[in-house]
Amino acid sequence: MKEHIISYAQRAYRYGKYIVGSLQNLKKLDLKQQRPTKQVTTAKDMDTRKLEQDGFHIMYQAEIKQYLERVQALEESLNRAYALIIGTKTIAAKPFRDG
Repeated sequence: MKEHIISYAQRAYRYGKYIVGSLQNLKKLDLKQQRPTKQVTTAKDMDTRKLEQDGFHIMYQAEIKQYLERVQALEESLNRAYALIIGTKTIAAKPFRDG
């Protein structure tokens, strides 16, 4: 049943590869290693420095937004997967409780 749920999660959930890693290891995947870092310009000229740093800032904002989306998607997918697991176990156990 575990492999079925993992396979379903990988296909149906956003960023399925992250949920698969979490379910296989039974531990929430740590995405902190993927957190983007902000670059700092090394240009000497002030005009070039400002232009380059503004570009780095724009890139950082886009990368951090994507990172936060992945973190949120992992949380939501884990909650959905846990609900699926609990629901499956409840359905599977129901005949024993009713019997």
